[in-house]
Amino acid sequence: MKWHSKTLSEHHEVLQYVQDNLTVKQKVVCAKFNIKQSTLSKLIFNKENAIDASLSLTSSSSAKSLCICKIAVVDNALLLWFKEKRSDNLSISGEMLLAKVNDYASKLIDSDCKPFSMAWFS
Repeated sequence: MKWHSKTLSEHHEVLQYVQDNLTVKQKVVCAKFNIKQSTLSKLIFNKENAIDASLSLTSSSSAKSLCICKIAVVDNALLLWFKEKRSDNLSISGEMLLAKVNDYASKLIDSDCKPFSMAWFS
C-alpha cells in the first residue's frame, strides 16, 4: 500500500466519516481512506484543529498542512499592519515582514523574545 499525504479537505472527510459511523473500527476506516492507524489517531486527537482548518479553506484547496501561529497576538498584529500597508498600495518585502514580526514579538510578548528567522515564512 503506497502512502501519500492527505489534504486538509481529505482529513475533514475522514473525520466526518468517523463521526457518522461511530461503531466502525479504526482498522476499517484506515483501509477505506488508505491511511495509517497512527494518522487516524492523530486526526481524531486533533480533530478540532483539523475541522476548523478544513472549514476555513475552499473545497478545491489542496493544502496539506496547517501552520498555526504559536503567538496569535503577534500574528494578528502583523496581519493588521500588512493590510494597512497594502491598502496604501505599498509593496512589502520578506525582510520588511521579518523586521515587523520581530518588532511586534519584542513589544507584545517579551523584549528578550528570540528573533524570528526566514524559516518563519514556510
